[in-house]
Amino acid sequence: MLDILYETVKPYVVGTIKGFGAGAVAAGVGYMKAEGEDFDGVKFTKTVMLGGAVGALGQGFGIAPKTAEDYLAYPFVVYVIDAVSKAVWRRALGPVVNKIRGLLEE
Repeated sequence: MLDILYETVKPYVVGTIKGFGAGAVAAGVGYMKAEGEDFDGVKFTKTVMLGGAVGALGQGFGIAPKTAEDYLAYPFVVYVIDAVSKAVWRRALGPVVNKIRGLLEE
């Protein structure tokens, strides 16, 4: 029973992890090449989450990343990704980053 579940969700999980990695790299490179731009945690988180969603769709359904991006362009999906990324940043990642910044400044 668990083997069937594992094989069913495996492409989505692998695609999501690959997408998170690609999103993090893309966001990091974007900040490195934009000289003088202040770090925007919500924007960074949104890019990583969008990468995860594209990866899950791409690998899970076997579609090209461009097609997955097209599917994710629907207004409802954009709203959900925006709302969830803001919540993740404000509730989980932001406080951790601010705490680390505070420790580094001491």
